[in-house]
Amino acid sequence: MQQGKFSSLLGYINGYWSYLVLSLVLMVVELLLTFVSPLVLSVTIDSVLDDNPLNVAWYFAWFIDAVGGVEVIRQNLWIMAAAMVVLKALSGALTFLRSYANNKAGEGAVNKLRNRFYSHVQELPFKYHASAQTGDMIQRATNDIDAVRRFVAGNLLELLMTILIFVVGIFIFVPFDVFLSLFSLAHDCGILITPFVF
Repeated sequence: MQQGKFSSLLGYINGYWSYLVLSLVLMVVELLLTFVSPLVLSVTIDSVLDDNPLNVAWYFAWFIDAVGGVEVIRQNLWIMAAAMVVLKALSGALTFLRSYANNKAGEGAVNKLRNRFYSHVQELPFKYHASAQTGDMIQRATNDIDAVRRFVAGNLLELLMTILIFVVGIFIFVPFDVFLSLFSLAHDCGILITPFVF
């Protein structure tokens, strides 16, 4: 996409940046919860039910210490079950709010674009309308504008989420297993390069 076209597209988002920023923040928190949720099950199986030493990141070690340590959790397994339920409920609420903010920004930007398009069509001279192909105009009014809505409301932030999953995942998984993290990184790089090669 040319720089001028992209900047004009971003012009339609003016007034809706707060929704996109809110959606981005919610997406980052949701992503972090996605990486933390498996740790609850992992710690429960490895360190609570079994006697393996606690080997988790500082943010999860803080949670374990806050509830009283591994021995307290061993006596009260419901704490880990409640933590899993709370994390999943919070993740679901964040997904809903993120989708709402995405759609609010996307629909608002598309509403501006549609209004400008219809205003432009109405100002065209009669001679143009007499010779124009109405099918092409209807396609632009529906399919092309809907493609812009899908980009603003979904694809733009999904691209950012994919990049964040890639970057945050590396920082979270390297402390657990460096070799497996590097292997996964090489695999992901292969997946990222494939669309550009073929």
